[in-house]
Amino acid sequence: MCGVSQNRSSAVMQHRAEPTDSLDDFPTPPWATRALLAFLKQMNQPLDVQHAWEPACNRGQMARVLGEEFAEVWATDVHDYGYEGMAGRVDFLMPDLEPPVGIDWIITNPPFRLGPQFILRALELAEVGVAVLVRTSFDEGAARYHELFRDRPETWALPFVERVVMWQGGHDRASLCATWALWCWPRWRRFRSAVHW
Repeated sequence: MCGVSQNRSSAVMQHRAEPTDSLDDFPTPPWATRALLAFLKQMNQPLDVQHAWEPACNRGQMARVLGEEFAEVWATDVHDYGYEGMAGRVDFLMPDLEPPVGIDWIITNPPFRLGPQFILRALELAEVGVAVLVRTSFDEGAARYHELFRDRPETWALPFVERVVMWQGGHDRASLCATWALWCWPRWRRFRSAVHW
């Protein structure tokens, strides 16, 4: 349980580690997803005719907001958190996964330790672009550079001006523990002749 004596400095919280078998249950506040959607609309993305996939949908916090703008949202997760709009339990990283047809965007808050794998898989499947919510420290490190960024640099990195505070298991202070790390939306564009922005 997180007590009042816990050190919540950003340096400590950014190095916080979940167990390797953890579901990394930190739901995304709706306003954080709306900030990304506002940017995409500024970039003239016709979201109202595009389809999105949220492959780590949790309790549907991000998927519901995506549904405010996208024509259709396919929401899946490896664990069933009880979200009524979930299309099914799907392990996004399974190599034999049959993805839905016509997915323009993959937008998600992946488990932090699986971030690079989620991004690489999303880049194979999305037809227009990929956006993930990750800690700003995600860009750091030689191993991640070689695994991901050297050959696939993000098109945009969109840091938040305000802190995005996420609570383990929910958005309220009754939840177990908050993360005070800095977050950003790195975004990749798929280079296709039909996409101009």
